[in-house]
Amino acid sequence: MKLKPLSYFIAKGEFGRLTAQARNSLQGDFIQLSHGVTHYQLAGPANGEVVLLVPGLTIPLFYWDRLATRLHEQGFRTLAYSAYGRGYSERVKDAYGAGLFVQQSQELISALGLATVDHVIATSMGALIAMMLLTEHRLKPTTLTLVGPAGLARKKALATRVASAPVIAEKFGKHLARQSILSHIRHNVKAEADAQYLKAMVSNALNYEGTMYSLISTLRNFPLIEQEVLFRNTGKLALPILLVWGKDDTITPVIQV
Repeated sequence: MKLKPLSYFIAKGEFGRLTAQARNSLQGDFIQLSHGVTHYQLAGPANGEVVLLVPGLTIPLFYWDRLATRLHEQGFRTLAYSAYGRGYSERVKDAYGAGLFVQQSQELISALGLATVDHVIATSMGALIAMMLLTEHRLKPTTLTLVGPAGLARKKALATRVASAPVIAEKFGKHLARQSILSHIRHNVKAEADAQYLKAMVSNALNYEGTMYSLISTLRNFPLIEQEVLFRNTGKLALPILLVWGKDDTITPVIQV
């Protein structure tokens, strides 16, 4: 069933705007792509093999900071970025479907003049983006690592069902989605210290106009379930693939397989 387009809205608590002036005081680098500005960080040894870090449903590029530091120590160069609507990347006033996120990744790699991406590490929704890049758009890294990937569940999560309901989606997005995100983050980890770390990481970015719209639109338009064919096609690729799941993962648990 084709959903009625979601009207762009500004949610309660979104009092900031991501203007060029606002971005001047924010951590990271910014680049203009076809759908708007992308927030990214390219760091590590200049001659190191490039590791593309593909983000999940709600997380900004800072999610990768600890891992990136370890990779730099091992001689790798990392490219982390915030997907549209996350972190300090553009709040696009359009449908947040798979094509939007795949195109963003492709354009970012090209705009930065990277001749190749040697390794890809992706988590949650980002795992689906990564697999689409490899199977449908000819990105050819030498390794692929998928951490707690989305896509294997057979039923829509409650938040996705709410986002798909006319009228309710906008009301939820305007008034309740912010708290839902923070709750979602809390359940990503077991330790309270890690929960607070994640909350601090994402909280400021939630204050910018269009953030909740981007989340609701993603839940409506991105194919987050029943992606077995994509997994099978990825498994046929001639490269080493590491699949990682945490035993306490409650967001995309291994039991869904």
